[in-house]
Amino acid sequence: MERRENVEQEYCLICERPVEEGLRILASLLCRECEQELLKLSVSDPRYNLYVDKLKDVIASACQAAN
Repeated sequence: MERRENVEQEYCLICERPVEEGLRILASLLCRECEQELLKLSVSDPRYNLYVDKLKDVIASACQAAN
């Protein structure tokens, strides 16, 4: 098994659980479970807005970092 040193633990953008792989969105990571949930959500689902708000935060942070 490969040992990772000096690698900072990453957390899912939505559920905030530790995650090693998933969907990379700019500097954030979306775990497979949250990715699948997002794909199934209807825009009328109240949880949909949570995803939208978190994604807006990621984009806003990336824009601020670029300036």
